[in-house]
Amino acid sequence: MDTLAVNLFSVEWGAFKALPFILAVLAAILAFFFSLRSLALLGQSRLRALIASARAIALFLLVVALLQPVLVVRKAEKRKSMIQVLIDGSPSTLGASGAFDSACAYIRRHSAGFAGLASAYDLRFSLFSADTSLDSLAGFPVTVLTGFNGQTGFSDALAALRDPEPAGIVLYSDGIFSDNFSSRRQLGLPLFDQSKDRKQPPIFAFVPGSGQAAVADIAIEEVQADKFAYVKNPFTVQVSLVAKTTGALSIPVRVKRGNEIVASKTIAVKKGEGRYQCSLEFAPEEVGHYTYTVSFPPYAFERNTANNRREFALKVIRDRIRILHICGRPSWDAKFLRNTLKKDPAVDLVAFYILRTASDVMNVSEEELSLIVFPYQQLFGEELSTFDLVIFQNFSYRTFFSAAYTDNIRKFVEKGGSFLMIGGDLSFSEGGYQGTPLDPILPYALDGGRQGTLMQGFRARPTVTGTHHPVTSLIESLEDIAFEGFNAMGQARERTLTLLETDAKAPLCGVRDVGKGRTMAIATDCLWYYDFINAGRKVGNRPYQEFVSRSVRWLIKDPALGALSIRGLRTEYTDGSSITCAVEVKERKPGHVCVISLVNSSGKAVARQTVGTSKGVYPVEFKDLSEGIYIVRAELLKDRFVQDYATETFSVSARNEFGAGGVDREMLGALCAQSNGALLGFDEADPRKAITVPELQIARIVEKKNYPLWNTRLLVAAIVLFFSLEWFIRKRKGLL
Repeated sequence: MDTLAVNLFSVEWGAFKALPFILAVLAAILAFFFSLRSLALLGQSRLRALIASARAIALFLLVVALLQPVLVVRKAEKRKSMIQVLIDGSPSTLGASGAFDSACAYIRRHSAGFAGLASAYDLRFSLFSADTSLDSLAGFPVTVLTGFNGQTGFSDALAALRDPEPAGIVLYSDGIFSDNFSSRRQLGLPLFDQSKDRKQPPIFAFVPGSGQAAVADIAIEEVQADKFAYVKNPFTVQVSLVAKTTGALSIPVRVKRGNEIVASKTIAVKKGEGRYQCSLEFAPEEVGHYTYTVSFPPYAFERNTANNRREFALKVIRDRIRILHICGRPSWDAKFLRNTLKKDPAVDLVAFYILRTASDVMNVSEEELSLIVFPYQQLFGEELSTFDLVIFQNFSYRTFFSAAYTDNIRKFVEKGGSFLMIGGDLSFSEGGYQGTPLDPILPYALDGGRQGTLMQGFRARPTVTGTHHPVTSLIESLEDIAFEGFNAMGQARERTLTLLETDAKAPLCGVRDVGKGRTMAIATDCLWYYDFINAGRKVGNRPYQEFVSRSVRWLIKDPALGALSIRGLRTEYTDGSSITCAVEVKERKPGHVCVISLVNSSGKAVARQTVGTSKGVYPVEFKDLSEGIYIVRAELLKDRFVQDYATETFSVSARNEFGAGGVDREMLGALCAQSNGALLGFDEADPRKAITVPELQIARIVEKKNYPLWNTRLLVAAIVLFFSLEWFIRKRKGLL
């Protein structure tokens, strides 16, 4: 490339420091001020001006000498300025806006003008965020910039052009970017990080002229949602839509978790262009990390339907564990359990003791009794879904309400709630639960009361399964305690794990997964011995409290208590990404197999693998996933039954092209304004007239020389000359 040699001149200050410079300037000003006062006696104004000028020039030259000025001469080579033509090839330019086709047509139509630019400048063409291929355009080779990971990354394109730095950028784009430019503009921040050493080259953006027909489209512009939500508490999502339509429409906007619709609202859209907002509210049912989708159905007139959906990640946490405790009659077992639950600051306990029934004989009127009526309709109707765990302790429903209310509890468990039944002479078969909706969800079949409560002594011990289960794996000081009385259980149901048994191998404590929830059965009302006797033996009540706490947390599916966890998984990915995570098996489970499945939104397993059964961390990778919602599910299996599991949800989305059709002129205008460029239309007759960039720019510095000015004879002579001139005049006029 032809270059031109030039000399560049500049002055640098070798000894500039702020404090000495300020002191020197102040000293010079004071000296000049006092010299003016001494001139007041001199009558001739021209002479006063001559003396003052000599003193001022001498002081000025003295301050300059103290700063040690250096003349820097650089020999440089200049070359043609490089102009980079950037063409956006992202999906939105190929679809709704048609910006890509318009740009190519404009460049071909004005090929002579671009040839003229190429003669005056180093003209280069590049294609970024390409969803298409382009080898050449109007006779110019086109370089395809890579590494955008499925995004319209204009900032990445600018970074790729820094070596060498262009003198100007000609941009053909619809202004719909998925990098930080959009968020910076919304926050009112500068679009470019400009520094002293690097300035943003001017951007000349070409957009379709006003004569181009508007494109009808509807898009979700923004979804505003907090990153955290409390389980079973209302959570609000704000959705903003941008619409360009040729007629009025009613658009159903939905929030979905997987295939389940959790909230929906219809927005009335008017003809023309406008922005619309709506609020959708739902209550998350389970603790964990989830990905929700906000979407609306596609319409036939839309050219770009990828902007009809947005995903957002949500971490659902528990503020407090709400427990409903119903006790059939006061007992030591109920007292110890209630005191333990009340000591836990994370538990919000609602407890009811049944102190009398309708059949009890009372010698006073109803008005004189302080006891309240048992509010079963409120508890097992409208408020049931607000609880995390329901406990029936030695309680029979028959005196208070019909079996229809127990069906609400069954539905509550199947939807993700938990239920615990504790033994006694009013529990299980003797409580009349056989044949009720609660019967099928209990861990053990009910025998119809044929054996009932067995009032005989026994000792409890963990089963083989119980020694490895999170509820009873840490249990201690249990087998030394003699208990009295337990409920006879029937056969264990499917997916039931027996954790504790009597010395006669009768089931004493069992757990079970039912639907999305869990149930537990404790077939005795004397578990309080475990607290009371250990306290007397100075073992303390910690083992009992630990058992209660771990039982509650396992029932509500506290992730910290699971034997499996999934780590390193993000909530959002773009198509084509490699998705990696790790499954941690926290403890070895004899006879168990750990299996990982990847399930799509339709419930089909698209990948499945066994990663190991020993304790450790196992990496997992998924590739080539299409757009959609996926669930990673790790399961511990024994004899084909799930003993424990962990799940995490993530989404794979198409490229983030969320324009509302057409061109974002505001974004392109901001890019041009902040880079000192210009926003141009496709109706420009000649691109050469629109590009205002110097034709030559410095290519490199060949040589650099420094010439100190502060210690030259000329500067010293000038200082001495002006001070001497002042002295001479003052001497002649008798002012010394």
